Amino acid sequence: MDDKNIYVEIMDGEKLTYFHRTDLYKMGYRFRKKDKVWFQIVPNRSLVEIAQNYCKLNSLICIVYTKNSLRDNHYRDNYFNNNRPLFKDYYICAYCMKPIHQDQITIDHIISVRKAKYNTFYKKILEKLKIDNVNDEKNLAAACKSCNSRKGSKGGLWVIRGFLGKHYPWIILCYMLGLILLIFLLYIIITVN
Repeated sequence: MDDKNIYVEIMDGEKLTYFHRTDLYKMGYRFRKKDKVWFQIVPNRSLVEIAQNYCKLNSLICIVYTKNSLRDNHYRDNYFNNNRPLFKDYYICAYCMKPIHQDQITIDHIISVRKAKYNTFYKKILEKLKIDNVNDEKNLAAACKSCNSRKGSKGGLWVIRGFLGKHYPWIILCYMLGLILLIFLLYIIITVN
């Protein structure tokens, strides 16, 4: 983590931040009501260590991340510039394999912004995949509105489906297996009757 603009969030742990609000305010932290955290952008690593030590002593949770873990305003453009439609103006949902017109598509962060900020397991996955920014094209997938809303910030199989579903050979394989299954079922129905 570089020493430039490090984001630090302090939140309730075993103890409540409410009882430490005066200290946190004096340290330069401000309370953000929408997600109930104390927040500050610090310029160097030594201030991060001070916050981490304070949290450890007072049984609070300290989350540290960089700007690369935040959603930016251009991730959709980034996806469309690096991925062409499969046919005409249609993309394929990475999760359900349904064709979707470009006007109806949503762009999903496979490893969600929330997981990239707060979950060390998913941070390590991003690191192993050499994805240093959550908005990197490698972490983005086309999704229908239904799948995107169901997935939310979930991980697990959704992440696997997302990474596999953005590769056209996988999509073609899924469609071929579906076609073979359909032919097999039709054969069974015809031969039984």
